[in-house]
Amino acid sequence: LAMVPLAIAAFVLAWYCGRALWGRAAASLGLALLALEPTYQRMAGQFRADTLWALGWIAAMAACMLVRRPLWRSLLTGLAVGVAMASSLKTIPLLASAVVAGGFVLLCLPRQARPRAASLTGELAIGALAATAVVTIVVASVALQGGWTAMHEAVLGHNLLPGFGRNANTRQMALRCLEAG
Repeated sequence: LAMVPLAIAAFVLAWYCGRALWGRAAASLGLALLALEPTYQRMAGQFRADTLWALGWIAAMAACMLVRRPLWRSLLTGLAVGVAMASSLKTIPLLASAVVAGGFVLLCLPRQARPRAASLTGELAIGALAATAVVTIVVASVALQGGWTAMHEAVLGHNLLPGFGRNANTRQMALRCLEAG
């Protein structure tokens, strides 16, 4: 039951995003369909990092869409991305996709509608610093409690680079990377 508030918060933020994009009726219909989906019903209350990750990612998208003041938008988006990234590395490819899509949207805008480069750079820097701060705090707190080795094994050895851990054969890993590239 500890995860239910996180799932509800993600649900509510998704509704606000849907309303901003397509209107109240479409947002309500979308969430009704999600609520009726059996996998969502089964998974929403489970104790998993994915619940926190979903809230972080949806909160980042909501901040991008709904917060009007640039400083607050970049800060809140960065903090939410940091929460998502600290809870799951699947944030990295999604973030890369979002940056590419955002760049494409900016290129499609008429020149006079584009934000100034200095303003955009400042907003991106604030967001990146906020996200980095969240991840740094999480990693530091794990390390201070003696969990660095376990975190290294779980994050690098399991999620990011399978087979890369304390007992990994570095030469074999390098050869595998070269073969894949």
